[in-house]
Amino acid sequence: MQSLAPAILALIFAAVVLVFGLIITDNLMLSQSNTQHTVINQSLTSVTSNSSVNSSGFCGFNSFTITSIYNATGDVLLSTGNYSSENSRTGVVLYTGVGTLYDETWNISYTFEAADDETVCSAANNTIGGLSNFSDFWAIIVLAVVIAIVIGLLLLVFGGRRER
Repeated sequence: MQSLAPAILALIFAAVVLVFGLIITDNLMLSQSNTQHTVINQSLTSVTSNSSVNSSGFCGFNSFTITSIYNATGDVLLSTGNYSSENSRTGVVLYTGVGTLYDETWNISYTFEAADDETVCSAANNTIGGLSNFSDFWAIIVLAVVIAIVIGLLLLVFGGRRER
């Protein structure tokens, strides 16, 4: 049983390093995001329950704030009860109202922040993506360690010296 302790500690340490790596890299990316952008009357066609703005593809996109939304068909300002944003980092506009505003074209004005340095931001995004992909293999790594421990225990029990 003493042989299990180092393997378990190594797994816990690796998980902690993975999580902290993701958090630190994400904060590094956001610290680079300090240029304010304003978009006026971007057209969102056939708005459904959730639609994304074009600028959400900018590296380091965050602090998304809707300034106003007009129904392009009737040029009518929509009240804030008819829409909301998913969160400040996605650029997704959610339709929360009822009635004829659904599946129509909207003109949306909004502000957001994005990275000054596209190279730093892209590197941080690639690192986050790589670490996220690594976490997909976490179950396989744990399984391999457990199998190695079981094989080691079997060899210890059945592979001992035999007296003749």
